[in-house]
Amino acid sequence: MEREFGEQGYPGLAEGLQADSSPDNPASHFTNIHAQDLQQRRHIGSGGFGEVYKARHRAWGISVAIKVLKRNPKDEHGLFEEGMKMHKAQFEHILRLYGVTEIPVENGIPLLGMVTEFMEKGSLDKLLECRLVPWPLRLCFAYEIALGMNYLHNLKPALFHHDLKPANILLNKDYRIKICDFGLAKWRLSTSQNSNNDKIEGTLYYMPPECFKGINTRNTVKYDVYSYGIVIWEILTCQKPYKRKSNG
Repeated sequence: MEREFGEQGYPGLAEGLQADSSPDNPASHFTNIHAQDLQQRRHIGSGGFGEVYKARHRAWGISVAIKVLKRNPKDEHGLFEEGMKMHKAQFEHILRLYGVTEIPVENGIPLLGMVTEFMEKGSLDKLLECRLVPWPLRLCFAYEIALGMNYLHNLKPALFHHDLKPANILLNKDYRIKICDFGLAKWRLSTSQNSNNDKIEGTLYYMPPECFKGINTRNTVKYDVYSYGIVIWEILTCQKPYKRKSNG
């Protein structure tokens, strides 16, 4: 396992750093990215929001990920608005969002995609399935997730995730944490075909009980704090919560 994970530091050795926002950094400006600049596209996964592809940006010379989202007529403005908010979150434990793109579809409406940095080690939920993660690394995960969420909550205005879970926590080649998809739960809720006022955003297992009692937790940190607690339980046990229950 040491050969796989390498030497890992312990929590407390770093306080988190602002991401590089220099002009040479492609994340310095939120932009519309031309589909023809995204070359060598290949499918690498899927999730609740849509399909995920890996590509190489022709001009930047780097690998990127494209999250292709399920589209409806309300998407364009809401997605760009949420993307602008997400792009402002420039922090070492937050996934960098470079911009949005339109993927051409033969005889159809182009698909919307969010272009982000590419994470070599995939998502935390997949890693935890092996159940052989060293304890120092698990503690680092818990610490770095807390740093990332603390950064989001202390932005002006604050950003709330509302769908924090291991599937939305990614790992780079050095197994450092990058939180992703914050803001997309709100975007999906706003573009839902369901017009009821009691719509709930997020994933069932990670929602605080107040959500099911009609108590509004959307504009406070309480929702994310509860979700963080469930994530910590998963990191410590390498098990899914309520695995004998249905998520329906």
